[in-house]
Amino acid sequence: MSLRSRVGTGRNSSPRSPCHRRGQLVKKEVATALNPLPERISLQSGTISDLEHFANEHSDQLTGMQVNMAKLSATVESLGKKCEELEARSRWHNIRLVGLPEGSEGPQPTESIAKL
Repeated sequence: MSLRSRVGTGRNSSPRSPCHRRGQLVKKEVATALNPLPERISLQSGTISDLEHFANEHSDQLTGMQVNMAKLSATVESLGKKCEELEARSRWHNIRLVGLPEGSEGPQPTESIAKL
């Protein structure tokens, strides 16, 4: 059932009535306001696609960096262990002299030890 058949055909339903003119103006305003929306929507769609593309690229880069960081962390750990081992081995050849005060060797430790 249409609006005209429900309202009836009174004097306000004619095309020249103020209500009819207001309705036509509202329709024009709505049409004018909605006219640029498809273009805006397509621009927003393009922007969203670009953002998704860049987000995917950054995600891929982060994944690569995480793999690289894991490898570097393993290398650092391995080198740290090697360094500790080399420091410990270098102390094996040190001689400890018990009973001599610290710093008594003077500027030339080899001569001081030879005099003992």
